[in-house]
Amino acid sequence: MSHQRPEHIGFDETHHAVIGTVEFPHDEVFDRLDGTSPPESTPEHPEAMTLAADGLREVLTWAWSSPTGKTVDVRASFIKWLAISATMRPELFDSMTYKQLGERAGCTRANLSKAAIRFTERFGGLQFRRQRNASGRAGMRAARIRTYQKQKHENTSHPPTP
Repeated sequence: MSHQRPEHIGFDETHHAVIGTVEFPHDEVFDRLDGTSPPESTPEHPEAMTLAADGLREVLTWAWSSPTGKTVDVRASFIKWLAISATMRPELFDSMTYKQLGERAGCTRANLSKAAIRFTERFGGLQFRRQRNASGRAGMRAARIRTYQKQKHENTSHPPTP
């Protein structure tokens, strides 16, 4: 004795039983609501979508590329994506610093900062609020070198006494 099943079937998650379903008349409902059919799959501005797709392709290629070109380094790619995300949308990470993010991700602040700088330089010199521009970075670098040289000079002129 065969049990006739409904034409459309689904499962009720709460009872794990086969239940019948019906086709929903989407087009008819849209027509009755506002007199128009659902939007076609073609975007209103296809050239903008083409540009966006090209940009995304470039970002994906950059993020998943490896210096050797042989294999994808998933960890390095993760660091790149984390740097991009934290640079463009720091609020997604409660505005954590690169140091805090690095501690959670198992990398250094310098890794994240360098990836963010490479991203912004690669894609047209973008500037985000948590980054210094090239001249600002050069000034900070010079200040760190002066501080290092001063500390080095002070340590050699006053050797520790035993």
